[in-house]
Amino acid sequence: GTGMRLNPIYVEDAAAATIAALDRDGAAVVNVAGPEVVTMRSLAEALGDAIGAAPRFEDAPPAADIIASTARQAELLGVPSTGVEEGVGLTFGAGR
Repeated sequence: GTGMRLNPIYVEDAAAATIAALDRDGAAVVNVAGPEVVTMRSLAEALGDAIGAAPRFEDAPPAADIIASTARQAELLGVPSTGVEEGVGLTFGAGR
């Protein structure tokens, strides 16, 4: 299979959301996640492409998806601007 689905967030977008939360008055429970839902397989393949090493996959029982609702994040903290491919490239791309 393609593995569970998740919406990973680029570290700078997570930091920006944290700063926005600190600047707000009051308290709120907010999921912080990325703007795209991807499969674990596609994320591993993107990471492999970035570092030049093909991932190896083993069959495993299906895992539950980990997809955060980001509606409150968008409302209170803004929308992350970095997609998965760009974030992987910035983190693991050339020169790293």
